[in-house]
Amino acid sequence: VGGHHDAGDYGKYTYNGACTVWILVTGLDLLPVEDHDDLGLPNSVNEVSDVLEELLWEIRWLMQMQDPVDGGVFSMLKPPGLKYEYGMGHRDIERILFPKMAITTGA
Repeated sequence: VGGHHDAGDYGKYTYNGACTVWILVTGLDLLPVEDHDDLGLPNSVNEVSDVLEELLWEIRWLMQMQDPVDGGVFSMLKPPGLKYEYGMGHRDIERILFPKMAITTGA
């Protein structure tokens, strides 16, 4: 649970997720405080910054992608063998972890 899908498919990529975190943290820093809530997201106007909620959604997913045994981070989570041109599958489609990589662990 958590994390943002990439390019409208069912893949979630840890490198892109780390970039998303950086962008959202920068947004929190640059947006005036009164502009942080009510951005039109499903849970807007709940007195919690929409940007912060999205940031936490991504961070929680990234934490799940870290292997507690060795600290490495799996590179992506996506359906096996599904290619972009086949369109969207069922929302409960099986997804598999792809190997840990130095770049995703470093991100």
